[in-house]
Amino acid sequence: MRRLAAALLLLALTGRAAEHPFDGLVTLAADGAEHHVVPVVHEKEIDLAGCQRVGPVLGVVVDVVEVGDAERHDVQVHLIRTAGDPGARPRPSRLRADRRVQAVEETSRSDVPAFFDSLVGPFPYEKLALVQSTTRYGGMENASAIFFTERLGDGQRGDGLVVHEIAHQWFGDAVTERGWAHLWLSEGFATYFASLFFEFVDGEAAARRSLAESEDRLMDSFEDAQRPIIEQEPADLFQLLNANNYQKGAWVLHMLRKLIGDDAFFDGVRRYYAEFVHGTALSSDFQRVMERSSGKDLGWFFEQWLRRPGYPEVEVRAVWDNAARALELGIKQSQPWPAFRFPLRIDVEGHGFSLTRTFWVEELESRFAWSLPGRPDAVIVDPENGLLGPTKVEMETDVE
Repeated sequence: MRRLAAALLLLALTGRAAEHPFDGLVTLAADGAEHHVVPVVHEKEIDLAGCQRVGPVLGVVVDVVEVGDAERHDVQVHLIRTAGDPGARPRPSRLRADRRVQAVEETSRSDVPAFFDSLVGPFPYEKLALVQSTTRYGGMENASAIFFTERLGDGQRGDGLVVHEIAHQWFGDAVTERGWAHLWLSEGFATYFASLFFEFVDGEAAARRSLAESEDRLMDSFEDAQRPIIEQEPADLFQLLNANNYQKGAWVLHMLRKLIGDDAFFDGVRRYYAEFVHGTALSSDFQRVMERSSGKDLGWFFEQWLRRPGYPEVEVRAVWDNAARALELGIKQSQPWPAFRFPLRIDVEGHGFSLTRTFWVEELESRFAWSLPGRPDAVIVDPENGLLGPTKVEMETDVE
């Protein structure tokens, strides 16, 4: 393994990398006690001209490579490198809606890194290698050289995984959490920004499906829900690879975006990246930047969602008061945790009208009266799934 590591580092750090900028498929084979790099047999290039600029070349992290029978343990290296003048930065709205990420061996497009380059900030490295190998994980976000499972593409779709790992080049690699307790700054960000890619490329419905899957994953993990995202560092760090740091972390970002609006949210994300690129950050650093961007005190938000366990479980009872021409709303939080504070959007539809209103909920039980033109035929709670946790509504018999 030492000789293998030396060979890989030689490939990554010497002039050979510059001499072969399009190297696509590299096979690592075991020949008795000798580990060696077999010559390139395939080439593949992805143009990153849409990115603003690039940074330094980094070596491959070699301790995640497993080498065995050469026929069974091929390592496919698809290098994404800069080609030509960076040119103008594409905006998310210019991406075609019918373009999707395929499995890693079919990924030959530049819109994934170009999207994050445009949305977040400059792509942080000179190149990006997508490496398919025998690995312990589905994906491992080594800086500039992402490792993917060998099963990807063999009946296993890789759309979300590929985008998730590429997002890590910005969050996790270029900007790294300063302590393990703040792992959500890496995993929650990569999970949410993968959803953002599909939102801008495939539409809001695709992003909602992705967020709904994350929500289901968290609610199915009752043990994780009993703990906050930020907690005392466990003895076994693998315990941090849980639904809190991935799925709930993504939802924290989604709810923050809904709370302060797109302009402030994405401005804050860009400021955060620019301030901490090639450095480390804590959750308090991210909070500070977002408060400056939004002009709002967000202490309660980060305290509630990062340092307290659980999520709200909302039940809405709606009764039409015909005499008052108002809809009486009783909003109850039925979760086993203390009351959460959140804005709750409710839509109503009736004969000749369709209205939306947002109610601020802070207590376990709250009551509101909503004057309407007439009796609503439908009451929809949280129609865009902007609040983490289950919601249900019950329409009661009219009050005369």
